Amino acid sequence: MKNKLSSKNGFTVQEVVVAVMVLMILLGVISSIFTNIYIYSTDSTRNAMLASYITDLVETIDKLDYKDVTAQSLNEKIQSLKMDNIYTITFTISDYNDKDIVKTVNIVGTYKTRK
Repeated sequence: MKNKLSSKNGFTVQEVVVAVMVLMILLGVISSIFTNIYIYSTDSTRNAMLASYITDLVETIDKLDYKDVTAQSLNEKIQSLKMDNIYTITFTISDYNDKDIVKTVNIVGTYKTRK
C-alpha cells in the first residue's frame, strides 16, 4: 500500500510552469492574429463604403447636363449622401481644354482611422 501512495504519476511544478508559459505565448499570438484580422476587415469595409459613395457621385455627374456640373450641384449631392463623419470627399472641376466641351472632375475620398 505504501507504494501506491508514493507513485510519481503527477506533473512537476516545472512542467506546469512550462506548459502555462507555452499557452500564454500561443494565446498572445492568436489574439494578435484576431486583432489584425479585425483591423483589416474594418479598413476593407471603410474602403468599400467610400468607393460606394464616390461611385454614387460619379453616376450623378454622368446624369447631369454639361452646364449643371458645378461645385454647388456636387456639394449638394455629397450632402445628400448622408455619410458618416469619418468620410470626406473633395473634388475639383476644370475644363479639359480651351474648347469648353468637356469638364474634368477630380474626386478624392478619404476616411479617418482610429490612430
